[in-house]
Amino acid sequence: MLKSTCKQLGAIIAVSLAALAARAETTGGVQLWEGGPYWTECNIGATTTEGYGDIFRFDAASNAVQEALGAPWRGPTDAELLALKDNCDSVWTNLNGVDGRLFMSKSNDKSIFLPAAGCLHGDRRDDIGVRGCYWSCVAVDYDTNYVYYLSVPSGTITRNYTGRESAGASIRAVRDMEKAV
Repeated sequence: MLKSTCKQLGAIIAVSLAALAARAETTGGVQLWEGGPYWTECNIGATTTEGYGDIFRFDAASNAVQEALGAPWRGPTDAELLALKDNCDSVWTNLNGVDGRLFMSKSNDKSIFLPAAGCLHGDRRDDIGVRGCYWSCVAVDYDTNYVYYLSVPSGTITRNYTGRESAGASIRAVRDMEKAV
């Protein structure tokens, strides 16, 4: 049973990775669930799906999205990042030599790959190849000096918060459904 399940999962991953490669030139984004946002194919500052891209302090993140992509692209909300866990199956995998997490839609054949681009702690980029940290564009409700991010390691995906000036993370931009290009 376990061998059969592993074989099926391997086939699903292969199909999802092939679909990712086929969409590499798409600029309109990927909608993983009905009513959800469209996600960019790669991190801000990257030119490929598996590229790490740049790491940004929180206050520079929104400007980075606008400079790189313009309207209607923006940083994801905390709810949109968390919805990845609810609306997608995910698996830690390797894409073209880069470790990261593949999020595969539960409702369609679409997927996105979030590379393990690491995080910025002080002036040091840590955890490259071990986990990715992805900014939400939302400050913590009770203290705007702190902001949410999604930690995407090989193990459990977690929502965390950190000081807005003390850390840095990647950005995977989104746009709303009704603003399709």
